[in-house]
Amino acid sequence: MPGSLRTVFCVIILCVSFAQCVGVPFPAAADEGGYAAQLLERAHGERLAERPEWRALLHYKPLRFADGVESQVVAASFFLSPKGRNNPQDELDATLTGFFETDGSDPDNSPQCRFVARYHWLKQVLEFDRERLPELNCGQFHRWFQEMNPGRLTLVFPAAYLNNPASMFGHTLLRVDALGEGEQTRLLANTINYAADTHEQQGVKFAFKGLFGGYQGRFSIAPYYAAVKTYGDIENRDIWEYDLNLTQEEIGQLLRHVWEMPSAWFDYYFLDENCSYHLLSLLETARPDLRLTDRFHWWAIPSETVRAVAEAGLVDKVRFRPARNTVLQERARLMDNSLQELAKRLSLGEVAANSDALQRLAPKEQAQVVELALDYAAYRRSPRFGGAEQDSGTASDLLTVRSRLDVPDQTPAIPSPKVWPGEGHKPARAGIGYGKVKRQ
Repeated sequence: MPGSLRTVFCVIILCVSFAQCVGVPFPAAADEGGYAAQLLERAHGERLAERPEWRALLHYKPLRFADGVESQVVAASFFLSPKGRNNPQDELDATLTGFFETDGSDPDNSPQCRFVARYHWLKQVLEFDRERLPELNCGQFHRWFQEMNPGRLTLVFPAAYLNNPASMFGHTLLRVDALGEGEQTRLLANTINYAADTHEQQGVKFAFKGLFGGYQGRFSIAPYYAAVKTYGDIENRDIWEYDLNLTQEEIGQLLRHVWEMPSAWFDYYFLDENCSYHLLSLLETARPDLRLTDRFHWWAIPSETVRAVAEAGLVDKVRFRPARNTVLQERARLMDNSLQELAKRLSLGEVAANSDALQRLAPKEQAQVVELALDYAAYRRSPRFGGAEQDSGTASDLLTVRSRLDVPDQTPAIPSPKVWPGEGHKPARAGIGYGKVKRQ
């Protein structure tokens, strides 16, 4: 081999080796027959950038006062093209090209593994050749998905909490029920929540920034028992649960998109682009033809988003989970006034847990009184209701007394209200009336 050719050959080998050693993305498959160019040509020919699936995955919406579209995601890290936020075609081109990039030291940081929902959809539509575009092993995503073990999605609606203006119309979140999960383990399920990162601000500044997009909105995942404790026990908000009839494939695609969102954030608006609005946008990634968010242009009231989900035919079953205060009131309603007063004095520590006043009652009545006293004590300790006082041991004494009673749980059955949120009248109504005054 001539010296000059040998030098060029060695330089090429060194460049490739260096790129692999330092982890520089190297489009290995793109050189094999120009497969990337073929995919781009097909994507353009089939106008995939205009498809509702792509628009939903990138959260594109038409501009209100100009031509074109813009993604509601503000974070630049969510886009592979510098023009991606306003140009669906550029972002699709950059995404397809990015799928050929591989980081040998950390495949989880490659576009294939960062944007698994985009990859899954484009792979189905374009029928990727795995020989020419190898599929990476996205270990972190696969472990996370297996831990979620999705079997069903449930829309959760904690009703209004009037002491907080930001929550006066309620709140919504999604619960991921694992395969085989029953009523006894449902509290351990994961929830998908969208909320403003407010840093616990309050007052006029809080209201102003919330109304005019001054906060960042982000998706997060937390166990369901934490939501029940916050909404049902602390804020005393009844909780409605709506089982959704999404297929396993649709649930899988929604969760793939959730995996893509940690790097994404939105401008949060209390009136329209709020918690409920963006949960609808997640449902659209599962079933894009729903176009649920198109119904809400100027405001998105949570109860109305629940109505929209029901009207779209997504709801299979409705459940009601009463708040702590609802259960407390029902306990009291079923008891005589004298027993209510005894339960109150027990919770306040004015009567000892081993007092004769309690011991004289029948075991069933003792259990009812002690359980009401425990509920009332927990209610008073709640930080949402001025519960700065600490338990002085009264609750422990009451629990000891209750454990010695051979009586089943006396929690009353709370029937589900006949009308659930979304079945009432719509929030905006107009009417015409007339009258006259007859003067004497």
